[in-house]
Amino acid sequence: MVGAVSDTTATVLLRIDYRSGYTLVSSNEPDYTTGRNAGTYVVLKSDRYTYLLFAPKNKPLTFRPWQVAPGFSAPILTAMVQRGRYRVGLFRTRPDGSTVQFTNQFVEVP
Repeated sequence: MVGAVSDTTATVLLRIDYRSGYTLVSSNEPDYTTGRNAGTYVVLKSDRYTYLLFAPKNKPLTFRPWQVAPGFSAPILTAMVQRGRYRVGLFRTRPDGSTVQFTNQFVEVP
């Protein structure tokens, strides 16, 4: 099915952690899945630039592959993004359609 991508405001609260050399955008969504035709991308949008980064599912907590923390973690390398303030959003793609959801959260890239 091909159609327009809708634009809504996300109610998902993302965790934004600033680390040395990168910023980590993560979520604890309990039903987060990825697949052949499904996934979520983190969108960073400023007045001049837009970046799209895949949000991989969290890795297992231990050596037991069935113990995986819910949600995703998407690292954003500071060296790969132009300086500025970016509004954070999620681009969700599924077999039945796609949505872009912008949050009221921002990332500052020094």
